[in-house]
Amino acid sequence: MPQIINLSPIGEVLPGDSLPIFDESNGDTRRVSVSQLEAYMQNNIDTNASEIDYDPAGTGAVARTVQSKLRDVVSVKDFGAVGDGVTDDTAAIQAAIEASKPATAAYNLINPATGTKRIYVPSGVYLISSPLSLYSFQEFVGDGPGTLLKASGGFSGTALVLLKGGGAGPTTYFQGAVVSNLSFMASVAAIRQSATVVLNSLFSNITLTTTYGFILDSYTQACVINRVYSGGSINQIILLKGNWNLIEDIDKEHGTGSTTEAYVEIANHGVFPSSSDGNMLRRILIEGTGSVNKSAIKLNGTSNTTLYDFWGELTTNNGYQLDIIESQEVNLKGTLRLGAAATGKIKLSSKSYVSLDFLSSDAENVPFYSFLDVDSTSYINIEKVYSRVSADRLRLDKLANIKVLEFIDATLFRTPVAGMSAYSSPQYLNAQNLLINPSFEAGRHGWSFFGAGSPVPTTEEYIASDVAPGLMGHFIWSGGGSFQLVQNITLSAAQVGKPMTISALVKITGTSPAKIVPVVAGLFSTTSYQASPGSGWQVMTMTAYPTASGSQPFGFYFLALNTTAEVWVDEVSVSFGELAPINAAKFGSLELNGKTFTTLSAAPTTGTWKVGDHVFNSAPAVGSPKGWICTVAGTPGTWVSEGNL
Repeated sequence: MPQIINLSPIGEVLPGDSLPIFDESNGDTRRVSVSQLEAYMQNNIDTNASEIDYDPAGTGAVARTVQSKLRDVVSVKDFGAVGDGVTDDTAAIQAAIEASKPATAAYNLINPATGTKRIYVPSGVYLISSPLSLYSFQEFVGDGPGTLLKASGGFSGTALVLLKGGGAGPTTYFQGAVVSNLSFMASVAAIRQSATVVLNSLFSNITLTTTYGFILDSYTQACVINRVYSGGSINQIILLKGNWNLIEDIDKEHGTGSTTEAYVEIANHGVFPSSSDGNMLRRILIEGTGSVNKSAIKLNGTSNTTLYDFWGELTTNNGYQLDIIESQEVNLKGTLRLGAAATGKIKLSSKSYVSLDFLSSDAENVPFYSFLDVDSTSYINIEKVYSRVSADRLRLDKLANIKVLEFIDATLFRTPVAGMSAYSSPQYLNAQNLLINPSFEAGRHGWSFFGAGSPVPTTEEYIASDVAPGLMGHFIWSGGGSFQLVQNITLSAAQVGKPMTISALVKITGTSPAKIVPVVAGLFSTTSYQASPGSGWQVMTMTAYPTASGSQPFGFYFLALNTTAEVWVDEVSVSFGELAPINAAKFGSLELNGKTFTTLSAAPTTGTWKVGDHVFNSAPAVGSPKGWICTVAGTPGTWVSEGNL
């Protein structure tokens, strides 16, 4: 027999080639063909994964079998699912779910002896003919949009996936589950609640091409639904009833839908106390066109609901971006974008109470209240309004239940007067100022002069204010005359006969009879509610009751007559109701409801005074008068002591 070391090399091993083998039992050497050796190995050597070691990398890692490693996750393909979009994979996927179904020690406790496995659905199109049942504590995950569960043509059921409950008695529970990285396509819902209660579960990274998305319409608590995308004609993305859930990162694009159901709705759950409480919605984007009476988001019977960052670009047809019904303590925070005013409205009805941080209507040349529909039983508090339309921005018939803390006028940003820096947020004398540019930070923008002769004063300038931050108006009329500085505000019929108040910081110098008279809806009095020369800065206020609707002037009537008058005006406010003036300790006198309040060391001996004017003693001492009151008008009029200290 030739020695092996002297054998000639060959280029290829063929099935008929032979190999030498040695039989240790008798010391005999024989030969075997390659094909014979292959057959022997297949028949006699166990190659099961349980016999093959798996050596993980890393310090402290422990070796185990390949079988143990592979069984960490249950793949639906282990049970025969194909994912080719043709084969009915319903039974195979359900078998995988059942194989990883945990045994529970109680309805809310998983048996640690059995545990549960992640059910993995690899990329593919899985045809489903009837609903899949998912159980508590299971993870049902795919590869993202590439994993599609698609209803077959003959699908029978109300959802592709049912959340099945466990527990004895009438109440069943589904909890502790994860459903993620999946796409759904069907003319029914993607996921529907079958259990009475759904708890502590996560639904994440879901793509919907379905008629409905998540129908959680019994009771759901402490669940998270996030990263949901819908680009089709879906009727409703989420319907949820329950408490303390988080809905975030919802993106609805394109499509219309065919029902009146809101795309996202949180509703009364019917379990005492029945309002759905403490839910949070965050980063919601709803675009496309809505069917008739469809809204983007509806809150119906909720309390303590918070909505952060909502972009409502839905083109509605008698629907709303936000439809809030019988819901208390609704907090709207962050960015709130409502699209066009014709379709971008917020509706409040049936005793709904809402707090809104910021409302911008800058995209539209309409009053901001065009975005609000508030019934007589509801209330909304808005911290800031940003609007490019300031005229007619507050109307009693529109704003009976709307409170605005601050207006930021886009006109002041966008239309600065030459030589003036645009002013962003004027400080108002009261909370609801109806005027444009009330502090003259943008010069005469929004104001008009008119009167007999030339309507423009001989000197008009806007200079650093003596009494408030920013600028003030400074005007001089030489040679006398009577003029008005006003803004027109459109009043509705509902405002006729209702109180309106003007307030301002004013000062006038000159000689009698020069004076400043406030004007409210064209109403004024030249014998009361006036500021006269020599009194220094005054807080002037007047309340009047409009007698006509339509465009009405608000501002000041300046009477110079045959003399030269110099006037300073700042911090003008026009508001609904009656106004209490702010602290005016800086000024030499106050003008309150037509009466002058000032300080002197003795009763006046010069100047023209009105009945009711009041002078406080500027040098009080024991035995000296407290002050003096004018009892007969005149120059200086009749003054009576208030008694001694």
